[in-house]
Amino acid sequence: MLISGSPYEIVRRAPAELGIGEAHGMRAEFRRGRCAGALTTTPALPGGKRAALRTATKGSPLDRRSSFTIGRARVNA
Repeated sequence: MLISGSPYEIVRRAPAELGIGEAHGMRAEFRRGRCAGALTTTPALPGGKRAALRTATKGSPLDRRSSFTIGRARVNA
C-alpha cells in the first residue's frame, strides 16, 4: 500500500508500476463534476497518513516485518 500526500490522480498510477496493491492520496470533494473546495482525504497534513492507514486497514494490525516507509521528516523551526 502506498500512502502519499500527493493528489490521488497522480499516485493511483504507482501500484501497477511498482507492484503495490493499492494507493491512497489527497482527494478533493466534487459536486456535479466541479471541485467543491474541500478536501476529503489529507495524508499530507499532520496525522493524515496515520489516519489513512487506519482507514485502509480498518484498524487491523500490520506486520511491521514486511513493511517499510520512505519519507521526509517535518522539522518545526
